[in-house]
Amino acid sequence: MEFPQVLKKIQEMLTTPEGEAVLSEAGLAVGMICPPAGVVAESFNIFLQQYDKLKLRMLIKGLSKDLDVEKHINELYNYVSSSPTRAFTVGNVLKEAVAAKSPKICMLYGIILAEHVNKQKTDFTIDDIIVCNALENASDFDLDNFKELMEHWINQELPV
Repeated sequence: MEFPQVLKKIQEMLTTPEGEAVLSEAGLAVGMICPPAGVVAESFNIFLQQYDKLKLRMLIKGLSKDLDVEKHINELYNYVSSSPTRAFTVGNVLKEAVAAKSPKICMLYGIILAEHVNKQKTDFTIDDIIVCNALENASDFDLDNFKELMEHWINQELPV
């Protein structure tokens, strides 16, 4: 199974035919109103698609810590297929990964997904959602600072 099939399944679980029609018509309207703007928009769209693919590859790398990527993508597909709520949650995680400011953040989203998808098949908890929301605005600098804080201060007693 391929990752685009997972994305298609999420879309199937969450998309209405009316919404698809509106998105399709909006793209055609831009090109008809101003053809040069349509060309620029299409070029920019192609760049963003490639950049998003890179980020999603990093997420997949985090999802499949070992080398069996296809197995993990199949498990993700089954997880997404199991309920609209799970499809919505995975869709949000993918959206957040695409909006991430760092490839490391994308990998962390993949690791978080792996915790739910692979063996446990559990729903996201409020703690998972808080972590995902925190990662949404994090950068490599933030991750490095967090790691340093955890390594140097977490086991030391705080002064009373």
